[in-house]
Amino acid sequence: MNQALDRRERVEAWGMTSSSLSYVYRPSTLDAVVEAVAEAQANGHTIAFKGGGNSYGDAFQNAEQVVIDLSRMNRIIDWSPDTGIIRCEPGTTIKQLWQYTIGDGWWPPVVSGTSHVTLGGALSANIHGKNNPHAGTIGEHVLSFDILLYNGSVLTCTREENHNVFFAAIGGFGWLGCIIEITLQMHKIHSGLVTVEAISVKDINHALSQFEERTSSSDYLVGWLDAFANGRGVLHSANYLSKLDDPHPEETMKLSAQELPDTVIGWIARSRINKLMKPWVNQTGMRIINSFKYRIGKRQDGHKFKQ
Repeated sequence: MNQALDRRERVEAWGMTSSSLSYVYRPSTLDAVVEAVAEAQANGHTIAFKGGGNSYGDAFQNAEQVVIDLSRMNRIIDWSPDTGIIRCEPGTTIKQLWQYTIGDGWWPPVVSGTSHVTLGGALSANIHGKNNPHAGTIGEHVLSFDILLYNGSVLTCTREENHNVFFAAIGGFGWLGCIIEITLQMHKIHSGLVTVEAISVKDINHALSQFEERTSSSDYLVGWLDAFANGRGVLHSANYLSKLDDPHPEETMKLSAQELPDTVIGWIARSRINKLMKPWVNQTGMRIINSFKYRIGKRQDGHKFKQ
């Protein structure tokens, strides 16, 4: 019990709206995961698995019970630049995936709003990205995975082998066990840039009609809407560049060309944005910011640029 108390710490949701005290384990090997699961079961505790901790809600919280944090199991086991097939541990993040493969001309098939999501967490929640109409969810690109069941056995699952577990565990939030290894098909790209078009919309109905019209012709499609002003806003449509569109792919697919700068507009540190925004997080402040953002977006309406 003293050992369990030593592991007791507060686990907070990414949205910072909820938190709870749990017994947290951070294994780095399969044997350590097996040991943590066995210890939890011996003490009569339930188990929740945690990846990058990027859920807004309480998906990985388990008050007064066990949380197994898999972020240390983040090794890339095998990579084939010829086929784009990668095999890695569940704590591998989307950022690690693109950093590891972009130099060979590959990109994650589905990317969430933050690249700090782990692949195990992404698979357990079966996440989608801004390319959802074409690419579907992350589970559609998984070739196989190994899962540790709660009885201590390990199953290899594909669409053919142990297929019932394969489809149940994807989006299963750890109910069947702990995914410990994943084989994923990456997406082939020919440039580190995409062509982006800004589309100004006057209200929510206009936004929805533009989404419907442009879905088939956009690799990625995302919208920002002002809820204070009938849903007016700006949509952005993005498409991959072909082989002929980028004369210097060896430059645009370098890691240095992909990393986001540490500052905004050249001088504001990203780490300080939340403090600078705090006085504006109220109805008046957000109305002003939204109006400013919409006017900037409207000036870009119809413009295409590479990014």
